[in-house]
Amino acid sequence: LGRRTKSSYLQPNVEIHVLGPLEVLSDGVAVRLGGRKQRTVLALLAADVGKPVSVDALIDGVWGEEPTSGARSTLQTYVANLRAAIGDVIVRDDGGYRLVAGSERVDAVTFERAVADATEVVESDPAEAAQRLRAALGLWRGHPYVDVAGSFPLEVEARRLEELRLRAVETRIEAELALGRHAELVAELEVLCEEFPVYERFRAQHMLALYR
Repeated sequence: LGRRTKSSYLQPNVEIHVLGPLEVLSDGVAVRLGGRKQRTVLALLAADVGKPVSVDALIDGVWGEEPTSGARSTLQTYVANLRAAIGDVIVRDDGGYRLVAGSERVDAVTFERAVADATEVVESDPAEAAQRLRAALGLWRGHPYVDVAGSFPLEVEARRLEELRLRAVETRIEAELALGRHAELVAELEVLCEEFPVYERFRAQHMLALYR
């Protein structure tokens, strides 16, 4: 793990990307995060950004049901390494650790908020809703937390985010159907129906686009 400088202990402009491989940008520069287990610690904290995550929960998320005898001390080392790499944005809190980077710095939170905002205006302003949803979906770079597979809490969170992504795509298509973009959507909906054969809403939208 490459240490930056002593200035890394000041809080830098950190961005954390989890909608794909875990990635951290510090002042716009990609940060080396170490091995999978160390990355998993950061991913678990990012999944609950702003909230304390207990030491036991972190150990369970990293080592599962059979932690090593030195798991607690190893966890402390991982946290120290991460703090050296990305700055003083991980703090001790309530018997665990908390990521104090603003929630808007985590792409999953940004995505979720954008989807909620767009859903509120999809009927009154479908053009605005479609634009917001396209921008939100543009944050995705692959499967969430894809490079820290094997952590059960992160697998659960990844499934939740994938389901939210499908709803965002569905809502975006609904908005664009309302705007009369039926012909443009047919090919995309054909692909979605093949990829998600049991997702009935895509099939219904496909039929509507063809009919119109």
